[in-house]
Amino acid sequence: MMTGARPESGFEVAEARPGEVGVVREAALPITGMTCASCVRRVERALGKVDGVARASVNLATERATVGYDPSRVSADRLRVAVEGAGYGVGEMAPEEAPPIAPAPEAANGGAVELPIEGMTCASCVRRVERALTKVPGVAAANVNLATERASVAYDPAVVDRDQLTAAVEKAGYRVGAVAAAEAA
Repeated sequence: MMTGARPESGFEVAEARPGEVGVVREAALPITGMTCASCVRRVERALGKVDGVARASVNLATERATVGYDPSRVSADRLRVAVEGAGYGVGEMAPEEAPPIAPAPEAANGGAVELPIEGMTCASCVRRVERALTKVPGVAAANVNLATERASVAYDPAVVDRDQLTAAVEKAGYRVGAVAAAEAA
């Protein structure tokens, strides 16, 4: 997944992965004021309650929320209001600015997987795992959440498989835990 950054607004947008009904954009929001895993859950719940939001994942270490949403039902301002209503802030995001959709990379024709990552202790660990995964040919994007110990990876299954993703994580010095049966299918 390729993102288009808007440095002046702090709001990044990418086209959604195929198969995500009603979701046409994914936004990365800078979140301020979080200190623990409870904060992460509170922000995820607040964003998840917004009508038109399909999913929300918050990364404590990078202080970012990744939100899959339908822009015909959700505005950037509404996402900000939800986060602020939960008691947190959103860094430098223009309220009603509609950022252009970045073209989806060819890898988006593939799949996505959530991998449980074991052995991370800090933000440096998160960056190391994300960097290891994004260096694998065929990986379009990787977002690692320290609080939930999970990596969300968008990849092209014609180029890379889960074993290669696992090998990249292990080469970086971490472990991939057991993947639930529903995810492994």
